[in-house]
Amino acid sequence: MKKALVFKPEYYDSFSCKGSNCRQTCCGGWAITLSKEEYRKIQHYIRDNEIFSSQIYFRKMPAAQRSDNSYMKMILDMDQNCQFLNEKKLCNLQCHFGKEILSNTCNWFPRKLFENYGLFCATASPGCEKVLEMLPINRSLAFSIQEEYIDDRFPKSIPIQQVYPKDIYPYATYFQDIYSMCILILQAQETSLEDRMILLGIGLEKIIQVGVSGQWDAIPVCVENYLSCLSELEDISALLPSFSPNLSAVFNNFLMADNEPEGITSSYQKVMEHVKNVLHISYETDNTTLKVSAASFADYEKRKENFVRVMADRPYFMENLLLSIFTYRNLPFSEDLMGSIWENYIYLCWIYSSLKFVLTVCSEDIHSHSELIALCVPLLRRWAHSSEITKTFVNEFQKNSSNTLAHMAVLLKSC
Repeated sequence: MKKALVFKPEYYDSFSCKGSNCRQTCCGGWAITLSKEEYRKIQHYIRDNEIFSSQIYFRKMPAAQRSDNSYMKMILDMDQNCQFLNEKKLCNLQCHFGKEILSNTCNWFPRKLFENYGLFCATASPGCEKVLEMLPINRSLAFSIQEEYIDDRFPKSIPIQQVYPKDIYPYATYFQDIYSMCILILQAQETSLEDRMILLGIGLEKIIQVGVSGQWDAIPVCVENYLSCLSELEDISALLPSFSPNLSAVFNNFLMADNEPEGITSSYQKVMEHVKNVLHISYETDNTTLKVSAASFADYEKRKENFVRVMADRPYFMENLLLSIFTYRNLPFSEDLMGSIWENYIYLCWIYSSLKFVLTVCSEDIHSHSELIALCVPLLRRWAHSSEITKTFVNEFQKNSSNTLAHMAVLLKSC
């Protein structure tokens, strides 16, 4: 183990898996990839055990994708659950052999660690029911930074200095300045969360302009000046771009998320189908164009009032949820969107507006905090975890030339 500076949210150290009490187990919905070492360890324990002798649990990764670190994939059952999940919603491997047999992914989920030019950022997935339950609802999420020992077994993402090398993308060398600015703006409660996100976009644009000019050393000063400007400005609306509400853009945003393959009946797809049924929206015969009536728009506008009512008793939930997504994806330097602060920002706007859209539509069905969390989990397991989906959404905005701050403002303020 080695010592390092670690930045983490307040709930991180107190996280404990709910086990069989979790309604949406992390042992379902995705297939875990094993390293060669992890696969051989599990095989060593189960091959002579009659309880596990009748099943085929693993499939080799395709040759083009196979490596010592990505060697086997667990096969899911008909319900899309891990085959080691027993009737008590516990892992049979762990029950019989102890947690030492688990893969790194199974052992450490939902926790993740990012190495960012000397600062380690510890975070946890918002796709975990327990993590969402630990988010404060009546105050801002607190963070700490202190020197700690890093467990060598802990699964780490690719170090940012490899994803964003200094000689190719110098923005990342100022990670701490940019990261701190993002969090400070997202926690500035003097204005609405949507306006904060627009202000964040303005700040990132300023940083990008400094980089384009080649004055990299000026980034810390740029960050400081922008934050000072925000704190001294009496009317923050003077900075915000003008826009006209556009519900069509919000509905089309939903279309990008409704891309589950036919025949899949996951909890995610059930939520998406429910949204379409509630708003009475369908697809044209080409199956790519939404068929939306004026009544659908009117119904959605009416449901915005319900959403405000639902959030009245938990005014900080959306802010803290957004920060949970932000830290878990290591924005604005995600390894899935290499080389572009702006693409990271587009993704953040997309996931927030999509999440708010679905929660708004379903707001009449939310009668407790538990129901709110149950609705969020399947959405975030898909949207906050899939590299392929992330790139697809960002590429769609680029293809339509809608990857601008103005379009993000329309999306954020209309949802």
